[in-house]
Amino acid sequence: MDLLQIGTKKQFLYFLRCRESFLDSVNLREYVIIDNKKNVNVDFKILESTIAIEKFYIEKRNPTLGYRTIHNSLNHELEHCQKTLNTGLSNIYRPLDCVQGFVFKKNIKTNAFVHLAKKQILTLDIKDFFETITQNQIIESLTKLGINIQVSEWISNIACVNGYLVQGFSTSPILANIVAVEMDMEILKNIDETINYTRYADDLYFSSDSAQLNLELITKIITKYGFEINNSKTKLMKRGQKQYVTGLSVFDNNYPRIPKKIKRELRLEAYYIGKYGYEEHIMRKLKIKKYQLKNQEIKSLIINEIDITRDRIYGWLHFINSIEPNFSKKITQELKKTSGNN
Repeated sequence: MDLLQIGTKKQFLYFLRCRESFLDSVNLREYVIIDNKKNVNVDFKILESTIAIEKFYIEKRNPTLGYRTIHNSLNHELEHCQKTLNTGLSNIYRPLDCVQGFVFKKNIKTNAFVHLAKKQILTLDIKDFFETITQNQIIESLTKLGINIQVSEWISNIACVNGYLVQGFSTSPILANIVAVEMDMEILKNIDETINYTRYADDLYFSSDSAQLNLELITKIITKYGFEINNSKTKLMKRGQKQYVTGLSVFDNNYPRIPKKIKRELRLEAYYIGKYGYEEHIMRKLKIKKYQLKNQEIKSLIINEIDITRDRIYGWLHFINSIEPNFSKKITQELKKTSGNN
């Protein structure tokens, strides 16, 4: 049985493998939000007896832009239902070709491929993408997908907090893509056929070698569907300038590339690690003298920093391996020569 075949509460409960009392509580919004900014001491008995949702904050890459608000289910049954729904929705939702984010076999590399070596690239960012999507929009979109209206309402109750989508729930990306279908279709219908359009979650990309990119028209369509453009992130990148799509350089005619700055920094760090070893490299970075190693706290600091540096470098290399495997392998081999050199 898939979500399109469900018409009763009993069938929906069987599909989710959850208790009726749990679904009733979710429908009544009987959950507790544990805000990390406000709740310092949490009574763990509350977590056991309620539908608890943690709310925490992650600083954005640009600190001046504030924090990203993330919600995390602390209730096993809610988390299980969301994962089940995510799988169920994936089985019936067929994304448009332009949708690149949170789609099977699509990623930042496939997104960048679409916009390689174009004369002009326009990038737009939708402000508070998930948090702008309302419960009513979700119900309407799921109903248009063919899901029973009552079932659509139950799904929206499981996936929303206070009537809106949130970042952090496993159901949010696919529901956001489903809600954005009509917006994507209208954009494709109204732009010139020589313009390439992709959307990676809240990031929209347009590229062309000839046609003008009509920002006014695109903005009008986006706002029609209840979204707002983050003007501070709007960029028009022309050939000859730096051009990036989902963080990858697209100047090359054949493949997306890792930005030169990142590769240069990794090469330099690998060089110093090869020359001095991890320990002395870290000491030089932190301006620590050898005689200070007698201090146990400083010694522990260096050991900790070595672990952090290794994790960071190998994390980058793992990511780069999917984009530029030859570069990743070369740096990895250089680092292996110093693996025992601390």
